[in-house]
Amino acid sequence: MTDFKRRALLPGAQAFAAAQRSQFDALVQTGHAVSTAAQTVVGRQVAVLQMTVQDGFAALHATWGAKDVEGSLKTQLEFIASAQGKALALLAEIAEITNKTSQEAFELLRGYVDGSTAVALSSWKKAA
Repeated sequence: MTDFKRRALLPGAQAFAAAQRSQFDALVQTGHAVSTAAQTVVGRQVAVLQMTVQDGFAALHATWGAKDVEGSLKTQLEFIASAQGKALALLAEIAEITNKTSQEAFELLRGYVDGSTAVALSSWKKAA
């Protein structure tokens, strides 16, 4: 019998392997949740940046076309106020995504820990 087969027959080897698979699955699920959230955040940032650049160019063209300084300044201030509002809205959205993802990752890892603890306790009770 090979050394590998002897190890496979050791008491608890199957439970250990199952626990390792469960741990790996929990980490993969958590990593997937985090990467999905990161993609969402970056996608929103890019969209807001594109929109802000387009609005900036529109404000620039309006400023160039203004007949007076007051109209030009008003256009610039409106653009700045709009850009700040969008930035604050994006920050709130990112905070919400981050909070939701943190909760999801915590629940996934807590489920793994709870399951592992239950398996360990049942194995310990069987051995006692």
